[in-house]
Parts: sequence; structure tokens; C-alpha cells
Amino acid sequence: MTRYSKHYPSIVGNTTIEKLFTDFWTTDFEKTLDKMTSGYPVTDVYMEKDKQVIEMALAGFSKDMIKVDIETNKICISSTGLDGETKNRRIAKRKFSKEYVDYTHKLDLENSVATFENGLLRIEIPPKEKTISKKIEII
Repeated sequence: MTRYSKHYPSIVGNTTIEKLFTDFWTTDFEKTLDKMTSGYPVTDVYMEKDKQVIEMALAGFSKDMIKVDIETNKICISSTGLDGETKNRRIAKRKFSKEYVDYTHKLDLENSVATFENGLLRIEIPPKEKTISKKIEII
């Protein structure tokens, strides 16, 4: 029998953990993980080699319209959008805000790198350097 292992991302949407505990008996983790990337804007969260990647489809936005903030263990991606200019347009440029939390504390959010090209925001988050355990002598 072949056994497949699944690699879940280390960083998850802020509402994902709340939803996980709320729907624990009725929803499996994969469905909850899918919910964190649904909605506007369309987002993918995945592992690539040793780093965590967040990709967000933001067609019609410029990089000046997007804000990426990092706090202790979370990253917030937001935009105020364009309120008055979207009346007769079909491409959405409305405001949004999404938070992703590193509940494992294994990601080095401070050294994240964000790029924006062809309407795709890509944030690469490296892992924290592994800490070496050390015995402390009791005197």
C-alpha cells in the first residue's frame, strides 16, 4: 500500500483556526484550509522548497495600492481600493484585507520578500533558523 503525505502550509488565515475549532466535528481540515483562500481576492498559500508562499491575484491594481504589514506572528495584506473609479468597470478594485497567522512560529516573517508583477502579488516567507537546544547547568 502506498502512503501519501500531505504538506500543509505553516501560515494560515486568521479565521481558519477559529473556523477549525467551530466546525471541528462537521468539517475536515482540508475544507477549512480551502476556505481560507476563497473569496476576494483569490489567494493561494503553499510550500515551495523550504519557504512559504502567498500568492494573490490582483488584476488592475498597482503596487502602490497594496499594503503588506508584518506584526509579531502575522502578515496582513490590504488595499483601500478605488471607490469612485469602478462604477462602469467590470474589473474589481475594491478594498480588502486578509490576515495570515504563523501559529507554528516557524516562519521568519521579518525577512519576507514581496514582488508584484502582472497583477500577481507574491510573498515568499523563509523559515526561521533552527535553534540549537542547550543544557543549562543548575548551580
